Amino acid sequence: MYLKNTTTFFMNTMSGLPQLIYFLLFKTSPSQFLKYQFRSPLSLSLSRRRSFQIVKSMEDDSTIVPREGTEFESEEAAKMFYDDYSRSLGFVMRVMSCRRSERDGRVLARRFGCNKEGRCVSVRGKSGSVRKPRQSTREGCKAMVHVKYDRSGKWVVTKFVKEHNHPLVVEPRQARQTLDEKDKRIQELTIELRNKKRLCAAYKEQLDAFAKIVEEYSNRMSKRVESVVENLKEFEHIEQ
Repeated sequence: MYLKNTTTFFMNTMSGLPQLIYFLLFKTSPSQFLKYQFRSPLSLSLSRRRSFQIVKSMEDDSTIVPREGTEFESEEAAKMFYDDYSRSLGFVMRVMSCRRSERDGRVLARRFGCNKEGRCVSVRGKSGSVRKPRQSTREGCKAMVHVKYDRSGKWVVTKFVKEHNHPLVVEPRQARQTLDEKDKRIQELTIELRNKKRLCAAYKEQLDAFAKIVEEYSNRMSKRVESVVENLKEFEHIEQ
């Protein structure tokens, strides 16, 4: 009778494990485990556009253009400013030459210009003959802006060439519309990626908690099994 009761107790205890697993897997959800707090992130280009700070503003022109003496907080801020300027006028910015420090290699000066700057050079094939050139996009445009790192810690415009020697074929409105569409898509993908990351983190945290509970349950069951085995041994010894 004692053996039967002990065996029944052991089986009832073991039968509770599937119920525990079912509860952990189907009765809880990541939303119960982690409450999401989303903030719509700014798109990459929007945040970059807002990152620069112009120390000396230019109030005279309706279209903000670079001027000699204009200061920026960083090289990246100057780049973003000229990139916005190029989009508003309808040309594509190109990052051009730079001057570096001989001591530590830091960039001390940078030049940004139009993508139609310079001329294409003829390229010779393996046989030595000049290959048929592709249609060139270079037209020798000299439009550019030169910024230099100042001792004050600012980046200062030291030279600005405004005139282009070619038509600005891209209308500013069309360029801005394309930019806004890209911003919107980047924002959507950024939000989706952040949601996926948070969901994965929630599942991982839930899985870790489940593994911990199972481990604790397994340890308790091991102790109970050992107790049952000891009782069986004592019962067999009494019968003998």
